[in-house]
Amino acid sequence: MSGLFNSLGKIVIDVLEAQHDTRNIENARAKIAEASALLNPNKLADDRMRGATRDAFGNLLETVHRELKEMSEEVDGGGRRGIFARLRNFINSVVETYQRIDREFRDKMRSRS
Repeated sequence: MSGLFNSLGKIVIDVLEAQHDTRNIENARAKIAEASALLNPNKLADDRMRGATRDAFGNLLETVHRELKEMSEEVDGGGRRGIFARLRNFINSVVETYQRIDREFRDKMRSRS
């Protein structure tokens, strides 16, 4: 998020920036899944590659694929418990909290007028 403080030094929550951050989180999650699928060693069926080269490349692909799968599982974490889900929920809760505080403050100011 850009500009967390206004000119008076007060914290400012920019809803559009928060939504942008959430979209970036979803895009990163999708890219991890896409990379994992693209680098699946089971798709290594190129007949032009033989012997030690194919074995070395296959081993490297297996390692990268396994690491991406582990990363994907860590960030997804079974849905709501994953890093991305927790981060998205945190951003949304901060926005909702400050929107509620703003509404309450606005209502108090109106009632005093």
